[in-house]
Amino acid sequence: MPQAIRLDGNIQDREIVVLSKKEYDSMEQENKRLKAELRLSQELQKPLISLINGNVSKWEDVRDKLWGKEYE
Repeated sequence: MPQAIRLDGNIQDREIVVLSKKEYDSMEQENKRLKAELRLSQELQKPLISLINGNVSKWEDVRDKLWGKEYE
């Protein structure tokens, strides 16, 4: 099915790429995976950054945050 693409503005300095639906979906899934990987990495770095900034948590606070207060 032919498609018409309308481009606004100055397109001389831009690269234009035409993707199939399958290629677009694949790139979108890869983008979601990379964003999730980045969020995980940032979450894993939070304790180290807190330690570097001098914010030290007590074991009891960490335990309560992770498992609740059911062990008391």
